[in-house]
Amino acid sequence: MSANPHESTGSILEVECSCCKKKTNHKVLAAFENSKGDEILWIENIFQIIQCLGCDDISFRSESFFSENAKPEIQLYPNRELVEGNA
Repeated sequence: MSANPHESTGSILEVECSCCKKKTNHKVLAAFENSKGDEILWIENIFQIIQCLGCDDISFRSESFFSENAKPEIQLYPNRELVEGNA
């Protein structure tokens, strides 16, 4: 298993900002992906370093796709507490 550059580098994502305390646009500064498994069971991970375009805060985002789940699992670091009304 090795990490490869991912095409999302340079793209813009709407993400909850830990400093702004609301959803803001974030630029993907760097992104890598890795995957493992076979045709039946597999997992793909995308790791991104993102920057808020409002306050310039830097965060880490991971997105995992698993063959057994319909939706990807997304985690942000530092962890976010959603502000009511901004979800």
